[in-house]
Amino acid sequence: GECTVIGGLTSPANLRGTEAIAIIDSDEKVIDIFGIPCTDPNPNKKQYFVNGRAVRKIDAWDPSPYFVYDNWHVFPGCGQEVGPEAMDINKWQDTRGPICYPKAKILITEIVDLDVDSVTQVPRYVELHAPRLKHRGMGFDHDLKLVIFHSDSTEPHWASAVPIDYMPESGFLLVCNKAAYEKYGDECSEVSTDIAGPANSNGNDQIALISGDEEGWFVTDIYGVIGEDGYDTDHDFFNSRVIRMFSCLLWENFGTSQKMLNN
Repeated sequence: GECTVIGGLTSPANLRGTEAIAIIDSDEKVIDIFGIPCTDPNPNKKQYFVNGRAVRKIDAWDPSPYFVYDNWHVFPGCGQEVGPEAMDINKWQDTRGPICYPKAKILITEIVDLDVDSVTQVPRYVELHAPRLKHRGMGFDHDLKLVIFHSDSTEPHWASAVPIDYMPESGFLLVCNKAAYEKYGDECSEVSTDIAGPANSNGNDQIALISGDEEGWFVTDIYGVIGEDGYDTDHDFFNSRVIRMFSCLLWENFGTSQKMLNN
């Protein structure tokens, strides 16, 4: 079978998910270790993997006598438990870690499709905002992306996704299309020149902040209804704009005029 050695009830193979596991030499010197010995079995501890697993990252080649949390993907981080179907026995391969809800709170506060004479050079942009001071003037690694769900698509248009990995001191980040950049210049923090991108919607698409990638993702904030063409609905913003209501500072899926004012 797949098992090389079968351990007993008290062996390191019979884990509850709260232990530290180590390789030691004949002098009982630790060569490599996962976890910190004598740590309380607390779900908030970084080595906690009850109903989950710990997978060494593929680039963490060097053994360490000390627990280096950043060398591991630890499940069920962020509540993501692992079942038998996720096992890859006798393989060490690149594994995606838990997809966690970002700690920095970033909101979509305005989406604009200006009513101008031109059909091809329409200034459009998406405004993002960090309401908390501690999340301004900093970079972050949450795998956040600004994306567009075209028309009634249920998948983001990945090719035009705009990575969001920092927030200016002002607390506002403007993602502009080319025409908006030509109009507003340095007011634009990011410029998306992809005509199919989230900064170039003509009003019938869904605009979202997501965390993750094609392998796994979830929405942190959204305008629109995924899977519904916005044309002639209450979230159609053709030749206009939508503004987040000031009282709505919670991250959530929203798509009606109850959360955003369409004018």
